[in-house]
Amino acid sequence: MNKKQILKMIETNAFQTIYQPIVNIQENQIYGYESLTRISSEPISEFIQSCEENRLTNQFELRTIKNGMNHFSWRESTRLFLNISYGTFLKHYDEIEKWLTNSGKITFEFLETSYVEENQRFDLYAKMAALTRQFDTQFAIDDYGSGYADIARVLRQPTDFVKTDAQLIKDFKQHQGKKLVLTNLHRFLEKNQKKMVVEGVENKEQLEFLQHLGVTYAQGFYFTKGMKN
Repeated sequence: MNKKQILKMIETNAFQTIYQPIVNIQENQIYGYESLTRISSEPISEFIQSCEENRLTNQFELRTIKNGMNHFSWRESTRLFLNISYGTFLKHYDEIEKWLTNSGKITFEFLETSYVEENQRFDLYAKMAALTRQFDTQFAIDDYGSGYADIARVLRQPTDFVKTDAQLIKDFKQHQGKKLVLTNLHRFLEKNQKKMVVEGVENKEQLEFLQHLGVTYAQGFYFTKGMKN
């Protein structure tokens, strides 16, 4: 997809927004919803890659964030999880701050594979702290285990959640290494006052393993494939 086609899709808002619940599996209650974007023409992962190649990530992410916030049925105790890159967050911080004044509780998810320059970290952390003070905004690292972030980097960031890559729970019984990673990561994050959200839960066996481990939050097709609002 070329730049002109991408811009047209962004301008005409040719996207569908669905919401996937994040469940407190110890209390069997919905904690929040992640806003996910879909398009009819191709897998969303391919479209995101095209946006990156054409330097249109900022425009696309701002559109999806607005869609997520505008279409969501706000409830006082329910959080909305929104995906954003470090670059978009820093470049469009003032705009995002204005949006938050008229929204409910938000948790921003930074992809583990996205990168922030060392000289931008102080500014990033200061802006994150400011939103937390003003709006009780939370932050998460998304898809942990899919990229190059080590646990030291995770702890260095003032995030509340670490969301694991869906591949970590898949076939965990056949791959003892995955089981060990999830167990150790959960214990380590718990000791450091961070919460783990396990993505990709698709069956009861996975759910029961996580419940027994003491994990609080999970999401995946086992609960629902997502809803429009």
